[in-house]
Amino acid sequence: MLPLAEAFMVLATEAPGSDAFTAAIEQGCLQVDCIRVGAEAGGLPGLEIVCDRFMDNLAALKDAGPEQLAQLDELLSLWPERLMAYLQDPASAQAVGALAGLLQGEHWPRPLGGNEVELLTELLTEAPGEAGWNSGEPARSRDATAEDVSLVPSDDVNMEVFAAFVDDAPQHAAAFSAHLQSLATTDDIAGTLDQARRIAHTLKGAAGVAGVAGVMNLTHHLEDLLEYLGKSGGRPGAALTATLSEAADCLETMIDALTGADVPPDNSLGVLQSVLDWANRMDRGELQDPQADTAAPASSPAAEGHEPEAAVATPAADTDAPAQSLRVPLQTFDSLFRFAGELSVAAAQLDERINRVLRMQQAFAEQDKVIQQRLFELEDLIDIRDVASAGYHMQAAREPALPSGGDDGFDPLEMDEYNELHGVSRMLGEAIADWRELNMGMHDELLSLRNAANQQGRLHRALENTVLSTRLVPVRTVLSRLQRSVRQACRATGKEAELVITGEDLTLDTELLQSLMDPLGHLLRNAVDHGIEPPELRAAADKPAAGTIRLDFRRDGSMIEVRCEDDGRGMDLGAVHRRAVERGIIAAHDRPTPDALARIVLLPGFSTREEVTRMSGRGVGLDVVHDRVRSLQGTVDVATETGAGSTFVLRVPAALVTVHVLLLESGGQTVAIPSSDLLQVPVPGSGRIERGGDKAVFHMGETEYQLRTLAAVMGRPVAATEAATPPMVLARVDGEPLALAVDRLVGGAEVVIKRFGDNLPRVRGVLGAAILGDGTVAPVLDLAGLLREPVAQAGADTVTTPQASLVAGMAEVLVVDDSLSVRRSLAQFLQDSGFRVRLARDGIEAVRAVEERHPDLLLVDMEMPRMNGLELAAHLRQHEATRALPIIMLTSRSMQKHRRQAELAGVSAYLTKPFQEPDLLECIEQHLSATDARTA
Repeated sequence: MLPLAEAFMVLATEAPGSDAFTAAIEQGCLQVDCIRVGAEAGGLPGLEIVCDRFMDNLAALKDAGPEQLAQLDELLSLWPERLMAYLQDPASAQAVGALAGLLQGEHWPRPLGGNEVELLTELLTEAPGEAGWNSGEPARSRDATAEDVSLVPSDDVNMEVFAAFVDDAPQHAAAFSAHLQSLATTDDIAGTLDQARRIAHTLKGAAGVAGVAGVMNLTHHLEDLLEYLGKSGGRPGAALTATLSEAADCLETMIDALTGADVPPDNSLGVLQSVLDWANRMDRGELQDPQADTAAPASSPAAEGHEPEAAVATPAADTDAPAQSLRVPLQTFDSLFRFAGELSVAAAQLDERINRVLRMQQAFAEQDKVIQQRLFELEDLIDIRDVASAGYHMQAAREPALPSGGDDGFDPLEMDEYNELHGVSRMLGEAIADWRELNMGMHDELLSLRNAANQQGRLHRALENTVLSTRLVPVRTVLSRLQRSVRQACRATGKEAELVITGEDLTLDTELLQSLMDPLGHLLRNAVDHGIEPPELRAAADKPAAGTIRLDFRRDGSMIEVRCEDDGRGMDLGAVHRRAVERGIIAAHDRPTPDALARIVLLPGFSTREEVTRMSGRGVGLDVVHDRVRSLQGTVDVATETGAGSTFVLRVPAALVTVHVLLLESGGQTVAIPSSDLLQVPVPGSGRIERGGDKAVFHMGETEYQLRTLAAVMGRPVAATEAATPPMVLARVDGEPLALAVDRLVGGAEVVIKRFGDNLPRVRGVLGAAILGDGTVAPVLDLAGLLREPVAQAGADTVTTPQASLVAGMAEVLVVDDSLSVRRSLAQFLQDSGFRVRLARDGIEAVRAVEERHPDLLLVDMEMPRMNGLELAAHLRQHEATRALPIIMLTSRSMQKHRRQAELAGVSAYLTKPFQEPDLLECIEQHLSATDARTA
């Protein structure tokens, strides 16, 4: 104990933050860890916990103030004395109480709570090998508490893992309940109990990973009971069967509450207490005959169902009822998205047809004016030009004159005379008036139809927004994964960096957010590996030892912008230029602008590293970022400043159902360009064109745009034009300003981009096709892909080689576990750590996967259906090809007998859940290194 006591004396005399103070803390933690290892080997779980908490407090003393250290001096000096007293007499109540109470008090950075001290006292009291039926595991508590049934996930849980657990758990809970409910009627008691135990084991492990203490605690004690009953044989008694059935119902309700389909059960504390009482009777050996129909064991007051309402920790406050939710298969959401897109196409077609009819009605109105004018002219010919008068004289010539002096005759001006031509003209005028009224009625109906179409458009947009909102998640759900990428990169490179994220409340489509995770992971690892300097270089440059990486999420209109910047060294543009010349990307005499040089790092297979490491050197990181963002119809901008860091800006469309495009004609074809790719559509006649040789430049304000004809870029014939300045669009492609001359601007539209599918080859520079309102199919152009130089000019033989070397250089891990949540969490962790991952649900699937292709290492659960982990390990060790394959068993079983069985089966390493990610990664690296050494 002398080195430990000396370390504590240094802590009492040296100033906090000094090198001697830090070294004393490290020495103290090392000595305490040695004691912890001995306690683990000696079967003293209580002392293990004491050592773990003591090391946590020692490590936290780095941030403690002088006053707090002064108050802890006496407590630190008491540690060796109380530890020796406990080791000399572990059964002494005085020694146990003194050691357990040492870490209780507000002076410690991380003191023990009252419940923790009580549990620790029970663990310290038990001598090695006297823990009862569950020897080797912590003593079982006797009274359930509100924290034991909490459904609130722990603060440090990965929300993606929690979501996977919530998605996976209901079906397991339903199967578990079905097995226990059938105990009273089934003939296969042993098989039913074994199936229920397996499900409880799966739920326990998944809930532990997801941080749901209520589900984990209940399934833990149920698993122990079911395992004991299975070994005892026979049907359990009615009282025990009733307890198991009630526990199964409570478990289902708990999981339904997590999914939002139900409220948390109000009897969870009583149910857990009842299960605990049965389990404690089992531990004491009082459950020799589980078939006896005995009454339920005496319970504490909490078991009577009278626990205070506020004592049960639930995900929501008592006053806030959880929102009702409905579990819907992912295929249904995909169908909703597809139907929403089809509705967009149908709405556009309906709108176009209404516009056509309105244009026709307008043409009718113009034609009506022409017909009205012709009618006026006809009436003028009849009335004004005396057509009727000619008819009157013709009639008078055929009749004899009246006697002289008679008064019966009429002067021709006294009375109008009409003939058949008058009648026809009048009927024609009435028909035209009737037609005009019908035309006006049709116009009113068309306006009503237009209003109805507008209303339908508003409803459709509301439906589209609702469909989109079903998949909207806040950025904060992936913060832990992004932080983990930076931590892993720092561990791999030996650097220090802090990730600062802003805009975490921004909600994005879950598919879009997940699609951005891979590019963002590459950017963060690139920032640590290439940008952030080692601590000694940062100190020499008057920078903090830890670098800062900032990740900012924000919405810019219909676009999502993600800005990733670091305060590192910036890009070595000289090295980029040299490597670009070596690759033949640019000529030696070329002097591109700094922005153009910075964008070269986005090319496939480009890297300035001379050596290939797990972190970099393969030239596929930033290329992946560029390709993934372009597949999302987005853009990537790069900026760098020597000594001040680099900035990458990702811009992607926010909506995935419809995309706004600009329609135009070029080369006799209607095409569409996403509006996110365009900067401006200049007014016709604005700007000026300068031509020199075979190049042309368009001047707009103070900016010069390289002028190209879109038809020529597309490989279509260029139409001749007499206009001095043809219609054009302005864009920025790969950081360069560009003006594209077109034949005609058609207008904007909201379209659905449809992929070509597997039946058509991928066309360079074309994202897909859009069906317009008039039925025209217009290709949607990808300007960056369309204008990019052919791959062969950039060195086609070097494009695929880095990707092949990446696959060859990455170790492959086969994860074998029957829990979907555990498989997903392990796969995500391993992929973020730089491994290739394959998954298997049980030993049978794992055997098939190994026969298909040998992995470099296996992560195996112990208890699985069909073939468990022990059987799988024994099977692999029987074959020469897989005899040396590293097998790491990851299980919640911590008893020595399970470890011995794993060792006999040939397992290389044995880790218990919950595990620490650095420990698992270190174990994997050790076994992979040992395998490489044997094969070298």
